[in-house]
Amino acid sequence: MYDLIIIGAGPGGIALAAEACASGINQSQILVLEKGATHNSAIRQLYPDQKLTTANYKGFDARCEGLLCVSDMTKSETIEFFDKVIADYRINIQKILSVSKARLFPALIKKHRLIRPPPQ
Repeated sequence: MYDLIIIGAGPGGIALAAEACASGINQSQILVLEKGATHNSAIRQLYPDQKLTTANYKGFDARCEGLLCVSDMTKSETIEFFDKVIADYRINIQKILSVSKARLFPALIKKHRLIRPPPQ
């Protein structure tokens, strides 16, 4: 039984797992499910080696508001960055074939309050 299950081990899923750990959820209670062979599989498969993975998304300025501040990096730098995050926070990533449905069971939910100061 896990307190938090995250679907997808891309940058967003890994960042969410790290944020959850930093907020006090024990890493043994967090599971990240990934259908690819390893984390960031889309970046690994689709990006040429020297292509930048840009910090901004569709022209939106990148703002560092959380635990992980990501800058423009090459494919290999991005993968190394997330390798380190996974190791530092001991993020549990398990390979799955797919997720077709998720169901919430209110009787099994433990409530966690993630408290973060407002942006300055």
